[in-house]
Amino acid sequence: MACEVESFIKFVNGSNKMKYIKLKLCIDVLEANIIKGHLENEGIQCYIANEHISNLLPSISIIKGEGPQIMVLDDDFERAEALISEQDDFETEFENNE
Repeated sequence: MACEVESFIKFVNGSNKMKYIKLKLCIDVLEANIIKGHLENEGIQCYIANEHISNLLPSISIIKGEGPQIMVLDDDFERAEALISEQDDFETEFENNE
């Protein structure tokens, strides 16, 4: 956890060359936290952008396309995208079997 905080602080201050990019725009903060937990369990460093504003003004942030966003390191993007795709495929298969 401390490593994540240090990395985020370096990112915000611009003192590190790590580049975060948007992986996914989520419907709500709950979905974003589920995805974040899944990625972190796989060792992928990430954070949720627009988390607090999405809690305060959920409908406005989604309408403007500024809802909670999963941000991952550029180097981890392809791996994270594959994991999210697997999760989406599993959810679709589960919904079809109901």
